[in-house]
Amino acid sequence: MRPPSAARAPASGRGARARRRLGQLLREPLLHFLVLGLAVFLARGQLGGTPERHRIRVGPDDVRRLASGYEWQFGRPPTAGELDQLVERHVEGEILYREGVALGLDRDDEIVRRRIAQKLLFLQKDAALVPEPDDDALRAFRARHAARYREPARATFRHLYFSPDRGSPRAAQARAAAAAALRDAADRPAAEDADPFPGRDRYAAVDAADVARAFGDSELSRAVFELPPRRWSGPLRSGYGWHLVYVETVDPARERPFAEVRDRLRADHVDEQRRALNAAALAAVKAKYVVLREDAAQ
Repeated sequence: MRPPSAARAPASGRGARARRRLGQLLREPLLHFLVLGLAVFLARGQLGGTPERHRIRVGPDDVRRLASGYEWQFGRPPTAGELDQLVERHVEGEILYREGVALGLDRDDEIVRRRIAQKLLFLQKDAALVPEPDDDALRAFRARHAARYREPARATFRHLYFSPDRGSPRAAQARAAAAAALRDAADRPAAEDADPFPGRDRYAAVDAADVARAFGDSELSRAVFELPPRRWSGPLRSGYGWHLVYVETVDPARERPFAEVRDRLRADHVDEQRRALNAAALAAVKAKYVVLREDAAQ
């Protein structure tokens, strides 16, 4: 039988080696780093530490933006109390937004998708710097769009109206033709059988668009600029019925002076250039993507 001291000797040697390993481990910098990180993590949880996504910063620029929006809407700056309420609503909105994103409510939402797409387009538009056009560029632009900047032809005329509500459309046409045939000494048609018109009896210096608005896209509106002046013509049909028309004057279309349309030319030219730049930017973005139509027939 072994003495008790001899049996305990190996265990004592193993304990010494374990203590040496533990001492070496406790002196390891990596262990110090891990322990410190764990302590910080626990401290944030126990002592009220706030994760970054739960921090909402309201800076001077945010406050100025909120105050400017209020002044634009109400015509005066907000009071201190009103500004505090604006900030509070801003914070509440940001909290709800972040919580919604955390829950994934922004995914697969058509309204959110459209809004983000619109914001990207707005950013592209803001980034599209269009050079200021000179007069030569504006004149070239005008030459490409001449009809847009031409003063349209304008007519001044009066008319007699014959309503289809009295009898029928054919009867109204017959009454207009009879009135045209019965002229007085001044070569005026007999107006006694004409009807009250819901619009005006005389139109002064109106263009083709004005006539179409008054009489619809009709035989009368298409013919009025081609009728011989200073004589009665008709019957001509409109959206209302039948008319006899007397054209007093027709002022032909004319080229408007460059100085008169320069501001409009500049605005239209810049708008066209910006739309071209935006289209090019969008095409560059789309070129990065490949669209796979899984619903298409193979």
